[in-house]
Amino acid sequence: MAKPKPPQKTAASPSGANSDLRPANTANAADAVRSAQPTLNDKTCRSATSPANNPPRAAAQSARPPRPAATTADHTALLDALATVPRGSLVALSGGCDSLSLLHACHSAGLAPIAAHYNHRWQAAEDDWAEHLSNWCRRRGIPFHSAASVAPRPGNETAARDERYRWLLALAKNIHAPALLTAHHADDQAETLLMRLLRGTGPAGLGGIPPRTERDGVLLLRPWLHIPREQIAAYAKAHRLRFIDDPFNDPRKSLRGKIRARLLPLMGKLAGRDITTHLARLARHCADDNALLEELAATALRECRDRSRPDRLHARRLATLAPALRRRVLAAWLAQDYPGHHISEELLDGILALATSTRPPARLNLPGGGRLCRRQARLLIELSGQ
Repeated sequence: MAKPKPPQKTAASPSGANSDLRPANTANAADAVRSAQPTLNDKTCRSATSPANNPPRAAAQSARPPRPAATTADHTALLDALATVPRGSLVALSGGCDSLSLLHACHSAGLAPIAAHYNHRWQAAEDDWAEHLSNWCRRRGIPFHSAASVAPRPGNETAARDERYRWLLALAKNIHAPALLTAHHADDQAETLLMRLLRGTGPAGLGGIPPRTERDGVLLLRPWLHIPREQIAAYAKAHRLRFIDDPFNDPRKSLRGKIRARLLPLMGKLAGRDITTHLARLARHCADDNALLEELAATALRECRDRSRPDRLHARRLATLAPALRRRVLAAWLAQDYPGHHISEELLDGILALATSTRPPARLNLPGGGRLCRRQARLLIELSGQ
């Protein structure tokens, strides 16, 4: 089969990206990846309807144009969830089933999405993925941006996620996108909830992933957070989308993978039903409760501050609050007056004990060299060197 002609550029490469990133030209496969016309691996890229042994390159070239929006109840739920998505939003595109389906749905709904793919360069096949996605977007007239890491750290998922989001947020600002969309779904929410429970979390952590938030001045939307993974997979199958199976999503390699492959199925078997939706609903209810408690805590914090010395708190006023508000007031105070430091649940317990104690003045060491002190029924923070 003849190789496809080089794609035409549809979008400019983002400027102002972080110095540790290497931007690639957009929509042009020859610039988006290092190698010229590589062949995709059957194990990493497959069609939702084709056998795994079909030649991936041939399948990619013969991909059909988007079909009209499906009218089944499941597909309608996916499309209805996009009702509040602004036109021209940036879609984070890994190439997996979820993100490719979200991009396809936004495009089919006439939302003029812009695709953004970040190549972590953990393996050589990722260059092939970037070219496949660039070609996929070019055939549909979807603007495509990509960049690649210049200092890949295979296996460090936290660092990789932070690096990817830095680029995505910088790109969203640079092109003035009204929002950044990610394809998180109900199964991701359930897995996150269980991960936090296993690692230890408070009520706020039970709120899971927020459906809407702002990060570095960019509106971050997760329109499919309430949609089960199986509905997204059904959408991909109905539209014959060719998505990438990332071999790094091995259930043996991460806690999330183990929860997905082992814990959730076991819990579902014990309960006699799929519990993913129930866990996602629990997270949503906890997030709603948390939002209310945060508002009450903000008001209580203002009332607990010493009017003559606003950097100090009235310990006795704090002690009169309900326990749930006490913790939140202290956490909010530390976040405002001692920012940039992680305050563990154990340390917060110690601060609460110090704040409500009737013993002589006392102090606790804080991360970063500071100290929290109680003097004359007031709580104050002493910075290092004071």
